Amino acid sequence: MGIGFAVPASLISGAFFTLPAVRLWGDVELYDALPTTHAIDALRQVMTMGRPLESVAGALYALAILGALYFAAGVVLYRRTRLAPE
Repeated sequence: MGIGFAVPASLISGAFFTLPAVRLWGDVELYDALPTTHAIDALRQVMTMGRPLESVAGALYALAILGALYFAAGVVLYRRTRLAPE
């Protein structure tokens, strides 16, 4: 089941090819809602462009915040669906 989410998330995060910019407001794009977008961006900057780790701090913060938000949402949904008394 994880692959069923990971492959489409990789495709729409820009891991395999660049995607057109879909601006929602300001500098926020549609694909910024996915943690994989920030992870791919940070990896690309460090490994390909040779930038130091400090230069990708914003992407790492966004990755941590989105990961925490999605984890919390998963815990809440799990409690409502699986742990709810019947």
